[in-house]
Amino acid sequence: MVYLSKSKYCGLWQCPKIAWLRKYKPEKQYVDDTVIERMRTGNEVGDLAMGLFGEYVDVTAYNGDRIDINAMLENTRVEMERGTQIICESSFDYKGLYCAVDILKRTDMGWAIYEVKSSTHDEKKVYAADVAYQKYVLEHCGINVTDTYLVVINNEYVFNGELDIHELFQITNVAEAVAIELKNIEGNLLIAERLLGCPDEPDIGLSVSCNDPYKCAFWKYCARDLPKPSVFDLYRLPFSKKIAYYRKGMAAFDQVISDDKLTNAKQLRQIEYALEDKG
Repeated sequence: MVYLSKSKYCGLWQCPKIAWLRKYKPEKQYVDDTVIERMRTGNEVGDLAMGLFGEYVDVTAYNGDRIDINAMLENTRVEMERGTQIICESSFDYKGLYCAVDILKRTDMGWAIYEVKSSTHDEKKVYAADVAYQKYVLEHCGINVTDTYLVVINNEYVFNGELDIHELFQITNVAEAVAIELKNIEGNLLIAERLLGCPDEPDIGLSVSCNDPYKCAFWKYCARDLPKPSVFDLYRLPFSKKIAYYRKGMAAFDQVISDDKLTNAKQLRQIEYALEDKG
C-alpha cells in the first residue's frame, strides 16, 4: 500500500526520486531560509483565506505539538454530518492517500474544493496536480466534488488601511486543468508503489525538475558528484541551459568554455577567473 499526503504526491509529481528520498533518506534534504519563509507566509495566507465565505469551522487538531490526523478525520466527518457549510483543513484518507483541503464549501449537489496559495499566479501546473489529487481522494471517499478552485493573491490589490480579504484574493476555477491532471494520478500512484516499495535508490539523474516548479530540497545530495565549480554555478544562465550542458557532458568550467555559443561576457569572465585560480 502507498502512503502519500498531497505534499508528498506533489513531490512525486515533480520528480519520483523526491518521494523516494523523503522515505529512505530524509536526512539528506536541505531547507534554506527562503523555503522556511515561504512556508510561514503560506500558513499566514491560508489563515486569512479561511474567512472568505463567512463563518467556518477549522478542524485542525494537535496531539502535543504534532498534527493529529485521526482527530482531524473524525472532526471532518462530524462537521459534514452536522451540516456545516464551510470546513477548513477538512481531512480525508483513502487507503493511505491523505489530504487536508484548505477550504471545503458545501454546494447544492456536493462540495467545492478551494486550494489556497500564497502566490500571485494561478497557472502553475503543480497547483492543478495538487487539487486533482485532493479531488481523487475525496471522490474515492464517496464525496461528490462539484467544483475546484484555486485561491491566490491579487497582485493589483492596494491596501488602504483596512484589509479587505475579498479584494486581497483572486479565485479561479481550475476544473479544466484539474481534469487533465486527474488522468495522470493512477499512473503516478503506480510509480509511487513501485519506487517506494524498493529500498534501492532509483537511477534518476539531474533534470529541469530539480528546479521546477520548486528548487528541490535534495539538490545538494543529488548534485554531490558535480565538479566544483560547475555549470550550475554560472551567473544568470537559465537552469534549463545548465541542464542541457550537463546532459552533453559539459559540467566543468573547462568544458563549458569550449562552447562557442556561450557569449555572455560576465559568464565568460567568471569561468576564466575560476580557471586561472585553479591554474
